Amino acid sequence: MGIGPGEGALVSEYRIYPDGVLGVLQKLQSPSETLSTNASLFPGIAESLAAACDDQADLATAINAFVSAQLQQSGVAGNHLAAASLGAQEATTVYVNAGYEMADGVQAAQNEALSAASDGDFDYFLPEGE
Repeated sequence: MGIGPGEGALVSEYRIYPDGVLGVLQKLQSPSETLSTNASLFPGIAESLAAACDDQADLATAINAFVSAQLQQSGVAGNHLAAASLGAQEATTVYVNAGYEMADGVQAAQNEALSAASDGDFDYFLPEGE
């Protein structure tokens, strides 16, 4: 067994058995890790990988390609930030306008109540239908 409770130990104390750890590592070893050791199984793999590499490009070309890719990603991120900003602006505008509408509604109700009280129309204060 690789990992288990030690003899006579509390449940929270463990011993690590090297043979078990090695077994777990061998099971988890990926094909890419064994590719170099098993290159004989793939004839021509080294040549095809070398052919896929652009070893003729100079440093300036590589940096230019990198910067171009980063600018494109920055542009996408900038667009997302701009959209989020517009969304926040719209939400703020709706919130402020709702506050104005509520204030106007309260003011109108207060004016109607004052008018009814000054005219002696106390039916205004009764619930509707009564």
